[in-house]
Amino acid sequence: MANPNPRITVEPGKMGGKPCIRGLRFTVYDVVSYLASGMSEEEILRDFPCLEKEDFLAVYEFFASMPAGMTLNIPDSVLRGLRIPDGEVAQRLRIELAIALYVQGALSLGKAAELVDVSRLVFGEMLGQRGIARHYGEAELAQDVSHARGE
Repeated sequence: MANPNPRITVEPGKMGGKPCIRGLRFTVYDVVSYLASGMSEEEILRDFPCLEKEDFLAVYEFFASMPAGMTLNIPDSVLRGLRIPDGEVAQRLRIELAIALYVQGALSLGKAAELVDVSRLVFGEMLGQRGIARHYGEAELAQDVSHARGE
């Protein structure tokens, strides 16, 4: 993602490569966390004199330019090493991620199916083809009942 504002800088060795304000050791996430805690721009400027009023606009532009969802960067060397046809890579990786997170209990069946962009039934069939048992407890039952009622 290209930075829309030159006030936002990314340096690999600084702050873990996170986007910073004008090369300072102050990330865009720091600014947003102070704003989210209820601080006003004026309070932040008073507490952090290294910041300038224009930095806030840069932070807002930065987050406005971010795509919805999350982007996972996979090194080219890893992508080239995959034994998956080019046109299938993204979907296959989503499938593998969804299944792995489901098996670990980190994603529900519904959210795993959403990640893969298939119905819960189809995702359940994918699990069955791999011999993976479905997790089904009270929470899943309540979700199914709610869905069946059209809620």
